[in-house]
Amino acid sequence: EYLRQYGLKELKVRYAPLFQALKMTPEQTERFTQVLCDLWFDTSGVPAALRPGGDDEPAAAQARAAKTEKENELRLLLGESGYEQFKEFTLEIPARATLDLLYGQLGDKQLTDDQNTRLFQILKAEPYELTHGIEGDVNKAFFGPQSQVDAYLQRLAESNERVLQQASAILTPEQLSALSTVLANGVKARQARAAALFQMR
Repeated sequence: EYLRQYGLKELKVRYAPLFQALKMTPEQTERFTQVLCDLWFDTSGVPAALRPGGDDEPAAAQARAAKTEKENELRLLLGESGYEQFKEFTLEIPARATLDLLYGQLGDKQLTDDQNTRLFQILKAEPYELTHGIEGDVNKAFFGPQSQVDAYLQRLAESNERVLQQASAILTPEQLSALSTVLANGVKARQARAAALFQMR
């Protein structure tokens, strides 16, 4: 229950810009966070059940059905256009989180508006399946065997290298160093979460 309440607060903060863009009422935002929190906890709480052909295929089917039901509820709540904006916003969350972390590292060397826009596009262009997790969530890659985790971390390292290479054309050396630190810390945090998951198995 504590984790659920924390999740509700986190979702309200994370999706606040979307609430404003869609002009959602307090009642709508409350329902939205409740349903999305259900997606987090109720339909993804058993990692083995989420993998087709996993240890418990009936549970996997049940989890997928529950996920579809919650997604349909969000679609009805937001409308078709709003739901598409929600999906797009969700894909942008890792890029937004990376920029927020970078702001905390830069001190008085903050990005200009142009730098911010261009770096956001660079970050957003990377595959969500790789960048997802820097905001603190557990990437689904960590639900698999160690070989899957290792493959993910290798691809993540390649993604971070692409970002730094492109960012070097728009950031100062000090800003680029800060971005490198943010990305490296993000990898360490993911590795720590992966280790914690393996200890729970």
